[in-house]
Amino acid sequence: MDTFFPTPPTLETPEDDNVNARGKDQTLEWPQLIRHEVKRAIFRSSSDKAPGPDEISFRVWKELWLVVGDHLF
Repeated sequence: MDTFFPTPPTLETPEDDNVNARGKDQTLEWPQLIRHEVKRAIFRSSSDKAPGPDEISFRVWKELWLVVGDHLF
């Protein structure tokens, strides 16, 4: 059995989850968003597109922007 089914080697994992196998840091730096960029992305999107996983269409986001824009940002 050992000949045909040897024990598989163990996988060595780094102690830090943000370091890949080559020792490089995998932490991504996100650029700062500007409220205007979020608004522009919503208003440039087609109102007729299908909603995403949240089931809220762009038509709804456009209508509610004045009320929920700050919270959404």
